[in-house]
Amino acid sequence: MNERSNPFQRIWFDPPGFRWRRVLIVSGVSIAVVVGWMLSGSDESEPAPSPLPVAVRSTASAAAPRVLARTSPSAQEPARRASADEVEICGGTWVKLGPEGAPDAQASLQAMMRDVRERTVAAMHGSASELSRAAALYLEASAAAAASRDQLARMALSTADPKVYGLAWNACGLRQEGACQMISAGQWARLDPYNAVPWLFAAALANDRKDIAAVDDAMHHVAKAQRSETGGNVLQSVLLAHVPSGQRELLGSVQLLRDAARSAMAPDHASATQYCKDEAIRDVNRRQACAEIADVLAVKSSALAEQKTGAAIGKRVGWSAQRVESIEMEHDAVGWALGTLGDGGEQLSCERAERQLSSMRDIARHGEVGAARLAIQRSGKSVAEWARAQREALAAMAQTPQAQRVSDRPEPAASAPRSARP
Repeated sequence: MNERSNPFQRIWFDPPGFRWRRVLIVSGVSIAVVVGWMLSGSDESEPAPSPLPVAVRSTASAAAPRVLARTSPSAQEPARRASADEVEICGGTWVKLGPEGAPDAQASLQAMMRDVRERTVAAMHGSASELSRAAALYLEASAAAAASRDQLARMALSTADPKVYGLAWNACGLRQEGACQMISAGQWARLDPYNAVPWLFAAALANDRKDIAAVDDAMHHVAKAQRSETGGNVLQSVLLAHVPSGQRELLGSVQLLRDAARSAMAPDHASATQYCKDEAIRDVNRRQACAEIADVLAVKSSALAEQKTGAAIGKRVGWSAQRVESIEMEHDAVGWALGTLGDGGEQLSCERAERQLSSMRDIARHGEVGAARLAIQRSGKSVAEWARAQREALAAMAQTPQAQRVSDRPEPAASAPRSARP
């Protein structure tokens, strides 16, 4: 009879003829095991082995997520396995699976981001760089810390750094309180005269005031600008230099950088399109200025949204159909390429998070459009092929009922800045 199936557990109830020699042997072995376990457990110098990383399948996969057993804390103890409804994500956190089998990690991601945010802000406050300290105040201000916003605005009033001033402009928005009352798009534009973005804000504000002369001056500077950059790239660049580098913080860092990219205001382009409306461009000088504005937005901008606006104005001022199609094709290709940045590896895996951080570095360095152009070049595919993928996906979505629309396009590595009319 198998010993493990023996119903007799207590020796004083054993039937006649029980083998006492076996009892003594089993008892001796049991005591030895217990003593050995106690001795091994008392050795505090031996570190406990860490859990093995587990890659989680993409939510698009029909197969169930893979779950790997945790390593056993001792040779005598059987391996502990996660339950059927639990998986381990990058950083060692175990999360439950949602109703559809995808990891329900939102709460964990927010907790990771808060931890990364606190540590990053502390590191930036301790930096010798004025821009890093300004970025720390910006992050605090975006979390509704009015004192930090006021401190950032006061810092901007005495700075010669247009990037610091741009962060203050973004933090203050339209608030007319405290030091924010003294922050203006005009001063930002004077500090950064060859950037179209502050001039676009200045033009929109002048347009609201019905100040035609100020609109003309601002749009003249937009036409002569060498680039068009929002504050989002600046903030991401500073954050990337200060976020923790450990694997445990990867997902929190990605989430923090995503939120930072969304927090930057994008200028309202209505002032540019209105300035270049059909009846206005009948004037030869206005038409020439608008052709230059179209070129700045379509070719020199770091933001995807401005490409489309530039192409529309270019069409209005008489660009050739070939040039307009070329810009619109690149716009569609860039849009699709942005959606694939950071792709690769399983959802919430460290591999994917590393790819996303790498893509964010490209965006911080080159802007959305520049990063997407790099991705297109590295792919070996043509701009036309990327544009075709975007257009086919949009056409398929247009034929699908609204309630059932599900895009196969991956989420961009960094979302476009929020748009706000000044």
